[in-house]
Order: sequence, then structure tokens, then C-alpha cells
Amino acid sequence: MPSKSKVTFRCLHSKAFFVSILFVVALFFSCFTSIFSYDLSHFALGAPDRIVQNESELRNAVAITTKPVVIALDNDIVLTSTLSISANKDITLTSTAGKNFFKLIGADSANPYSTFQMPNVAVGTTIDVESGGVLRLGGIIVTHESGSIGRGVYVNGGGSLIMYSGEISGNSANMFLPVVGNYCSTGGGVDNRGDFEMHGGKISNNNAPDGYGGGVNNYGNFVMYGGEITNNTASRNGGGVCNGLSANFVMSGGQISNNKVSSVEFGFGGGVFNGAVFTMFMGKIFNNEAVHGGGVYVTTGNIHADMTCDGSFSMFGGEISGNIAQWGGGVQNTGVFSMSGGVISYNQATYGGGVYITPYDSNSPRVYIFSMSGGVISYNQATYGGGVYNYFNGNFSLSKNGVISDNIAEVGGGVYNDGTFSRRNGEISDNTAEQYSDIYSTDDNTISDDNTFNDDNIVGYVVLVVALVVVSVIVCCFFRNRLK
Repeated sequence: MPSKSKVTFRCLHSKAFFVSILFVVALFFSCFTSIFSYDLSHFALGAPDRIVQNESELRNAVAITTKPVVIALDNDIVLTSTLSISANKDITLTSTAGKNFFKLIGADSANPYSTFQMPNVAVGTTIDVESGGVLRLGGIIVTHESGSIGRGVYVNGGGSLIMYSGEISGNSANMFLPVVGNYCSTGGGVDNRGDFEMHGGKISNNNAPDGYGGGVNNYGNFVMYGGEITNNTASRNGGGVCNGLSANFVMSGGQISNNKVSSVEFGFGGGVFNGAVFTMFMGKIFNNEAVHGGGVYVTTGNIHADMTCDGSFSMFGGEISGNIAQWGGGVQNTGVFSMSGGVISYNQATYGGGVYITPYDSNSPRVYIFSMSGGVISYNQATYGGGVYNYFNGNFSLSKNGVISDNIAEVGGGVYNDGTFSRRNGEISDNTAEQYSDIYSTDDNTISDDNTFNDDNIVGYVVLVVALVVVSVIVCCFFRNRLK
């Protein structure tokens, strides 16, 4: 009869084998999903209930349905006015063209300046999702003719947009008159005031002239599981995504890349402008460009006559890399930024290659917070503060497993501190600068550090470790000889 220990071992071995099989299966399906996302999206959407060839057939198919319906475009369709998805409609738009998607081409609004005020700004939009309506996109291109004015999709409060595949591209939002202030435009690709889920597809080459959110303007709830937001442009805030007012943006996958904010004065957030709640679990924000916050700009304050922001950014994972700005290559924070995971790397700026902490208004009494308890800030480059630049009124804390390493600057390779810096554990090492390779502070009294921050003390730590090793060897040899 086998011993109890052998039975236990076999049991544990069987469980380990079972868990390993589950892991392999999960890995296989995750790869399958990423490689064949187009086909899976069609499985999820189902076979088309209606196939349409022109605008009249499309509008009729939308109008007569009383239940969820899948409508497939059989060729490119040019609209003469906005297509509305009204309350209690659940419409899926796809195409019969396989991976060569057919286009749904919006009407030109002709006048780039709309006479409508907020929130009725759907003029010139290709598709308008009304409150209570649901639109699912899986295999079409929502666009405008070159040179035409009009955004891709507008989602009203209470409406829902779910994107599986296809594109929203080549749109340019018309400008409207806000409640207070000058004309501006929002959401070249998507302007969301309701709920938007992005599982796949691409939002690209859209524009918000003199406005916010070249790719996506979000004033509702936006969850990004996958797909791409790329090559979009805004003149003011959020080349890729503008997340403002009381909005919530969760990034769990996908990528936001190669977006740009063009204005020198209002150039905030090349990848993401955040004036509300932004949470990042996975995904990549890379190769974006703006004057302030190449990858992400977080703000609190009155940035415009009609927009008061209270921005917070929580980074649990993902990557912010290869972005360019004058202030904050990876992230510029004028709100609250907490980092417990993920990587901020290979970004460039004059001030704060990785992260720049500063008040939006230098006369404001508010404190602007960056707390880093995990993750890595590395291989960033700046003139001042290769990893982090903490400006006046900024409050930077480093703790637990946060790592700031291998950054480059002229002054303060790891950290340039002009505010309040508290450190409890964490690591600042192997940074390079002409002056103060790891930490530079304009006032030593502003640093509260359980770990000594002076570069010269590294030698002391090395000597201490060597001494401990030598003592340990001597003690071990002593007891070994006594036991013989």
C-alpha cells in the first residue's frame, strides 16, 4: 500500500498537471482570439438578417425592425443625411465583403460651423445613436468623402456603441457653439455621451479641428478591450482620446498610437487627454505627440470656458512609450496620478521625460499628486528630470516596488525635484546625467527619504553588503568546524 506522502504527492502532481493543461488551453484561445479576431467578431455578430445595397434599403431595414437585427452592406453606400439609431433599436452593421469592408459614407455638413449648441451636435454625423438605441459595428468603414465635414458616430446619453471590427476613419468633426465660449469641435471619429465598448477594429485618420478628441471624445463611459486608435489629430486636447467632464475611461487592451495635438497653446495629451477618471490595466500608448503630455495629460481645473476638470489616472499595467512632448513625454500630471504597475519608457521631453508633475495654474493653492508604488519608469530622456520632474506644488511619493532606472538627463537623470518628494523604499538607480545622476532637489528640506538619496552613499551600501557577506562566511565556517 503506498504511503500517505506518496499519495499526497501524486494528488498534487495530478492537480499541477490539470492546472498546466488549463493554462495551455487559455493561452491557445487568447492567441486564437487575437489572430482570428475578425472571424470571431462575425461569429459573435451572427449571420445577416438583411442585405442592403443602397441608402433607401438601409434606412428601411433600420426603421422596420422591432428586434435585434444584423444588416450587411453589399456595397459602398453614400448617405444624404445622418442615419439615426432610435430608442429600442438594436442594430448591427456589417458587410458582405469579407475583410475588404464596404463603406458607409456620411453626408457633408457643408458648413463646418453648426448653429446647434451643446448637447445637440450631431449635424454632419454619419450615424447618430439616440438614447435607448444600440449600435454594433462589425466589418464596415464609417467615413466621409475627402474634404467633407462630419464626424463618424455620435452616441447620445443613454445610447450604446459596441465596436468589434472594421474602421471609423477619415472623418472631421464640424464645429459647434458651446454654452459658453468660442466655436470648437469634439470627437472626429466618435463623440460618446453614453456607453462605448471597443473590442477590435480601428479608429484612424480622424480630425477635430479647433477642438477635442481627434479619435474619440468621451463624456460618458468608454471601455477599450482591443483595437487601435491611431493617426488622429486634434488642435486642442486629446489627439487620440479626450476624456472629460464626468466621464470614465477604462483601458484593458488595444493601442493608442501616432496621434497628435497640433496647438502650441492648447496642445494637451497627444495620446489621451484626461480630465475625469482614467484607469489603465493593459494596452499600449505609444508614439504620440503634444506640447503637454505626449502620451497622457491629466488635469484638474478650468481648461476652457465650458469645461471644468477633476482628473485622476490610475495605472495598474500596460505601457506608455515612445511619446514626445516639451513637458511630460510620457505623462504630464496636473491632477492625481497613481502608478502601481506597468511601464513608462523611451519617452522624450525637455522637462520630465517619463513624468512631469505641475499645477495647471501656477497661482493655484492645490497640490498635484503622483504616487508610485510599483511599475517601472526607465529609458526616458529629458533636459531636466529624465525619469520624473516634480515641479512647484507637486507632491511625488515613491514606495514599495516602484523603480526609476536607466533614464538620461542633463540635470536629474532619475528625478528632478522642485516640490515635495517622499520616499519609502522603491528604487532609483543606474540613471545618467551631467549633474546629479539619480536625484536633484532644489531644496533638500522638501525630501522625506527613508532611503538616503545622495549618489555618494551608493559606495556605503556596497561596503555594508560586502561586510555582511564576509561576516556570514566567517560565522558559517566557525560553526562548521565546531560540528566536526
